[in-house]
Amino acid sequence: MQNKVINIFYHGQKVGRIAMNGFVCAFEYDVQWLANGFSISPFCS
Repeated sequence: MQNKVINIFYHGQKVGRIAMNGFVCAFEYDVQWLANGFSISPFCS
């Protein structure tokens, strides 16, 4: 089965990507976003 990938951007800057393979879904932050961005998780305050 091939992965389906969606790149996520915020104001033109890449935040990361979401990949799905069957019923498994995962999110990975972009390295540059981790260095300069902020958490987009709804579980962080």
